[in-house]
Amino acid sequence: LHMVLANYQDYYFDVMPLMGRPELDVTTVDVNTLLPTYTRVNADGSESSAAVVTWRELYHPTDPDGFGVVTLVSLDVDNDAQFTAVGVVAEPGLIYSSLQAMYLTDTNYDWQENARTNTDIYKFAYANRGATPVATGTVQGRILNQYSMGEHAGNLRVATTVDARFECGFFECVQVEQAHNNVYVLSQANDALSVIGSVQDIAPRETIQAARFIGERGYVVTFEQIDPLFTLDLSDPTNPRVIGELKVPGFSTFLVPMDADHLLAVGQYVPPPGEPGNWGVQVSIFDVTDFANPVRSSNVIIGADTGAYSEATWDPKAFTYFAEGGMVALPVSIYPDYGDVIFIDGDGGTTDGGTGVEPVEGPVEVIDPLPEPQGFDGLFVYSASPTGGLAKMGEISTRFDEAGYWGSSFTRGVFIGDKVYAVTNLGVREAAVSD
Repeated sequence: LHMVLANYQDYYFDVMPLMGRPELDVTTVDVNTLLPTYTRVNADGSESSAAVVTWRELYHPTDPDGFGVVTLVSLDVDNDAQFTAVGVVAEPGLIYSSLQAMYLTDTNYDWQENARTNTDIYKFAYANRGATPVATGTVQGRILNQYSMGEHAGNLRVATTVDARFECGFFECVQVEQAHNNVYVLSQANDALSVIGSVQDIAPRETIQAARFIGERGYVVTFEQIDPLFTLDLSDPTNPRVIGELKVPGFSTFLVPMDADHLLAVGQYVPPPGEPGNWGVQVSIFDVTDFANPVRSSNVIIGADTGAYSEATWDPKAFTYFAEGGMVALPVSIYPDYGDVIFIDGDGGTTDGGTGVEPVEGPVEVIDPLPEPQGFDGLFVYSASPTGGLAKMGEISTRFDEAGYWGSSFTRGVFIGDKVYAVTNLGVREAAVSD
């Protein structure tokens, strides 16, 4: 079992302001306080404690990044939970693991240029039931999430966004470099991860919203006003190429392969410029059979009339695709619509309650109590197949009376047998998928 731990030391705020000053006596810093520790409970109930790593197993980055310690622990489940550990003195970044190696990232800020400029990548190879640091590399830009990385045939593919750069004077800031996006292919040579191929300046002025690498194919979604889905041919790691592009309203934030030629996506619907509507949630199926000409074969938009959001647009764990059953579930919150209700304030005047409706003159009919808003919080369930597309099966409300004003802090869709469950921190509700 490989675990990545992040620790913030007690000395963080005590040491950092004094670092480099003569009044700081580093010999007074207790190393044991800085290092992460563990407690082992033995079969007889006795306990023992020690440091997870010592200074011998800690690596100091060339580009220092704080006093945090990120530790990779390899625990032998067949040998009384004995473990080995290795760490990096840096703030926690992203984690991506293949079956051969684990990669940790560390994005550095260049405060002088007011922009994130590069990301260091640390490679740990799995060997002898443990993990060993074997190589480091650097790519320009920042990495969105773990799905923006992928290993294939020993090479690591990485999608990054380079943010716009500004130079600021006394009265104003001037943009000197526009945002753009890159895809890099890195290969290990000795102890270095070196870039052997790249596609740069993808979608100028836009930023990456989703990425996925599957075999010799790659997918990148960017956004400014519309949603371009780019398809990339990665069969030649030294010459990756953008093959196709599809533009649709909104943007996808998570891509899931359904089969070799279809992607399931969740994201945000954004009305095209000049058209009415609100930001909603959308689920889409993209057909990439013709890799140079991807199409969106199915699409559903939720809550565009009043606006909606979903936890699944920023947390992939909230997006449940049950491939064997051909179903997908995701939490959705639809904003309420008060329509043309006019509220009476405490002084007898009228107000639109922030709805944008003009107050009326003359007698006003007061509705007491006000009608229930038509919003929704809960789980949406769709059937999903590459050939049949998306079709709504139903929804499960996750509003619990005892919660009062506050709703659930999370919602997960779980398929078990012929039922689907809406699991929240406040309670669990079920429904038969046939109903």
